[in-house]
Amino acid sequence: MRELSEDSTGFLYPPAAIQIKTLLKERYKQGFPIIKEIIQNANDGGAKRLDIGVSSGFDTASHPLLQCPALFFINDGSFRDEDAQAIRYFGIDFNAKDSAKIGKFGLGQKSIFHLCEAFFYIACSELLRGDPYRFQFINPWANPTDPKQPTWKQLPVKDKEIVENYLSTQALLGKQYFILWIPLRRKEADNNRCIVDNYYDERLIEKDFPKNMGEKITTLLPMLRSLREVHYWLPNDVGELEEEFHVSLDAEAKSCSYPKSEAPNQKDIPKMERSLFGCISLRNRNAQTIITNYAGREAILAANQFHQLLPSPPTTLDDIKKSTHWPKPYTKNQEGNIENEPDKAVPHCAVVFSRTPIPGEGSLNIQWAVFLPLVDEKSDVTEFQNCQCDGNWNYTLLLHGYFFPDSGRRYVEVLKDICEDKISCKLPENENEMVRQWNATLATAGTLYNILPALNEFCRLNQLPQEDITNLCTALGKTKIFQSQVCQKYIYTDYFWVYRLQPKQSDWQLVEKAQKFLPLPNISEEIWLAFPELYRYAKEYCLVLLESPNLFISSKQDSWEESEIEAILKSLNPEKVFEQVECIEFLVNLLELFLKSLTSVSLTKKVQNCLKDILKQVFTKLKPQNIIFVQESIKKVIKLLHESSWFKFPYNDIQIVQSIQSQVNILILPVDFAPQRNRKPEISGRDAGVIVSCLVKHSKLDVRQNESFIIQILDALTQEETFIFRGYTKDLKFIYIFNCRSETCEVYTPAKLIDLQQKELLFSNDSTAGNYSRNFAIALQTALKDETIFLSNNTIVNKLLEENIQPFDCSSCLRLISKKPELSNVENRVKLLDFLM
Repeated sequence: MRELSEDSTGFLYPPAAIQIKTLLKERYKQGFPIIKEIIQNANDGGAKRLDIGVSSGFDTASHPLLQCPALFFINDGSFRDEDAQAIRYFGIDFNAKDSAKIGKFGLGQKSIFHLCEAFFYIACSELLRGDPYRFQFINPWANPTDPKQPTWKQLPVKDKEIVENYLSTQALLGKQYFILWIPLRRKEADNNRCIVDNYYDERLIEKDFPKNMGEKITTLLPMLRSLREVHYWLPNDVGELEEEFHVSLDAEAKSCSYPKSEAPNQKDIPKMERSLFGCISLRNRNAQTIITNYAGREAILAANQFHQLLPSPPTTLDDIKKSTHWPKPYTKNQEGNIENEPDKAVPHCAVVFSRTPIPGEGSLNIQWAVFLPLVDEKSDVTEFQNCQCDGNWNYTLLLHGYFFPDSGRRYVEVLKDICEDKISCKLPENENEMVRQWNATLATAGTLYNILPALNEFCRLNQLPQEDITNLCTALGKTKIFQSQVCQKYIYTDYFWVYRLQPKQSDWQLVEKAQKFLPLPNISEEIWLAFPELYRYAKEYCLVLLESPNLFISSKQDSWEESEIEAILKSLNPEKVFEQVECIEFLVNLLELFLKSLTSVSLTKKVQNCLKDILKQVFTKLKPQNIIFVQESIKKVIKLLHESSWFKFPYNDIQIVQSIQSQVNILILPVDFAPQRNRKPEISGRDAGVIVSCLVKHSKLDVRQNESFIIQILDALTQEETFIFRGYTKDLKFIYIFNCRSETCEVYTPAKLIDLQQKELLFSNDSTAGNYSRNFAIALQTALKDETIFLSNNTIVNKLLEENIQPFDCSSCLRLISKKPELSNVENRVKLLDFLM
């Protein structure tokens, strides 16, 4: 048996094209993600400008793939010998030591094979050793032992010059450049072999990219360290390039700084916080310019914030990277050997808000990113969410962290777990757990934590109008991260974002959560003047507008205390408040807010008394015509009082009410101001006495017309209070009874009634018998010489006296005669005998 050599112990590798096909299918999508990868590579090379274009091809070129339509990319970044190697390697991270570069897996640029079977590159850079030029044809099908491989040769110098001359004529090449020339896959060139069956020409390739590609590129620029402008070119009918659009950052813009790798003797990257801001211009072929404004914040977390990654809290980033579980990707060392190198990740995060004007309905996109967004289109994933936003603006919120994403850069697995509270804080036992813990800490303590500070920067630096901020906050409040209680815990670690009410100017503010937050209804300058105590509270507390879409934990909102509401009520000026509907409505809303915080269904006793005293002043001091004007609003205030606090006056004569109001404890309400009652009225004997006294003394009123009102008053008295009322009104003439001697109704005092009852000279008149009782009593009165008897069918009398008065009938007549009163002459007794017989 033949013994195998040592060379036979390894795996046999298929052509790179087979690996690429698997890569594209499993990890990288076509369309804009390809553009995104190219932008990332340009930025990693330090390019300031990137040109993207479509070419119809060159008939004069000898290489067959240069004769067909192509997509090209040109950037002015640096190009090194290491880059020339990296292009040809598969899955080796040549940037593993450089944290200032986004590229992580050495795979992203291979996404261009969605469009082609092979590609060319041409570079000119002073960083190249020896000759400053490099150019090459990269063919993943190349295999000397495969007779069926495409017969494509290397790029000839003349063909390379054709490409350079063409681009130079279009003024697209400078002193330093890197050209990526991608011949578009054509069906006739398939030869039964292709990486993916996507076929293009110079027109079809345009359809593969989004119509709003310019807008998508715009949202990327704030996250790129060096790239400042991107141009997109399309060929016209004669093959000349015409600019479709270009995107550019303004000169003063600050974009992400990209934390540099540690210096040789530096074991840590200092903690950092930095503002990001600027504007981006998108100019299309019609010379129309759209401006996008952005602002935000980037930060580097301290190493000790990752204490859960190690048994002992780390003091430097180097401590974390020394862990046996820290990821170690493959890279090439200076000797050209493959080795493991600790991953370059640093605790860097950033949050950037941007907005672009649109003619139609606005929207909000939230995209998680590792510098560049992970997902670019609507999909049911945590990494991307789109929602409606009122107004004519499209907003984008980029949430960046130097995460470990999947190799296709489409998701960070731990983000969904954060929202669902599935993160474990146990010590990592393997690389996968280490990555999850790193991602989770960076996302929570870094990215989520910085959302509100970044929002503050965005609104402040771009001077957003209050209405636009309100619209944005409304949209944010509906998103997954703001509705997740777990995410809220990190977003609101130190701050809330609220519409703060202040006397001079109310606006949206970033406020430390340690403050006391008290809600208020909408408030105007007139309301501040009418409620002076609110000035003091505005300095001591954070007063927030109740109906605003404040970004804070609703349970943290404090409740108004009884003493605070009492102080506000005592400080208000009734004349300023109760002559303006706006001020009255504010008072009602404030009291309803206080009521909601209570366990009872009514305001506290102290607040009730304050409110009652204020309303007494209103009906005492304000002009009647002014009160009537705000009647409906005042009724809303009255409804907040306990029904025992007020008593309805049966007239709308506010002048009479004013004369009574100052003398009583209870609130007297004109009939049109009194709400519908749900319970029997109550009143004190003293207040009842004052009201009746005022009615008697008031020249405008006939007391007899007020009998029904006086009865209502007496009905509202308890037995004890009736006694007090009787004592208060004992000498007040307000009770009408029938004098049988004069045969007229006369007014008497309660004291007189009591005296008549005690002498048994006061009787009730049985109204059900018609005039019989009265005529009978008059007959008796005619028979009496000196004594005068009285009849009453007055309900007031019955309610006022302690004992019921007896009806006048034969029994009461004989009882009176039995006392042997002096009688008149015989002739006057005849009629009485008729009744008695």
